[in-house]
Amino acid sequence: MFSIRKCVGKVESLKMPNLCTHFNFGLKTMAALQDPSIGAYLGSFLLGCTAPDVRAVTKWRRDHTHFATLEVDRIGVGTEGLFGHNPDLYQEVKRTGATRSFIAGYISHLTTDEAWITQIYRPYFGDREKFPNGIEANVWDRAVQLDMERESIDQMMNVDDIIEALQDADRGVGIGFIDAKILRNWNDWVADFIGRPFKWDRLYFLVKRMYREDEEAQLVANNFLSSLYPNLNKVYRKVPRSLIKDFESMAVCESTRLIREHLDGP
Repeated sequence: MFSIRKCVGKVESLKMPNLCTHFNFGLKTMAALQDPSIGAYLGSFLLGCTAPDVRAVTKWRRDHTHFATLEVDRIGVGTEGLFGHNPDLYQEVKRTGATRSFIAGYISHLTTDEAWITQIYRPYFGDREKFPNGIEANVWDRAVQLDMERESIDQMMNVDDIIEALQDADRGVGIGFIDAKILRNWNDWVADFIGRPFKWDRLYFLVKRMYREDEEAQLVANNFLSSLYPNLNKVYRKVPRSLIKDFESMAVCESTRLIREHLDGP
């Protein structure tokens, strides 16, 4: 059994799956749900799939929007916290279609993050017996997540259709823990971001967010990108692609379960 004592440092430095991955997993969850009331507000659902990451621009603490810390040890903690801190949501998701769809997407995001932490990051990239160099482990973790994003862009619906769906996606969403103006600005930011082309060079930016001006971290990123595909294969020998697929399946399955459980709850 994995022990957190094998890890060096705290989990706070790790980052979660990227926006396009959340869109892709969310759309797969929507297909599994087969709930027309959620599909009727596609834009609100997609906005919900990204909304917990609004903290990237507001600088809020992670638990303000994720309702759990990065020390989470099981899937579902964030969703429990979401409704525990906002009990009126149980009635709001029954009254308002846009809110119902938004919260469904929100649950998908929280669940996907928790699945990554518990199924991939902590037992693999966070294990210093498997990855002795902590900086290298975190850079490689980000590279794998970029690779997931690349695949997600290929798999999900047309990006132009997503941008169109996001127009006024915040309209009718009634939640108390994110201000309406902040949500509107976030919606505009996401619509702009999703239209940008995928570039592997984003690894430099992601590493800088984790390590600021750390020269070793930037060198690791540069070395990784200088032989991109051989290095990706090296990572996947330690963290097989089959495990990434298992993570995806678990994220979608658990998201579907938690959405049904809470949206049709008390």
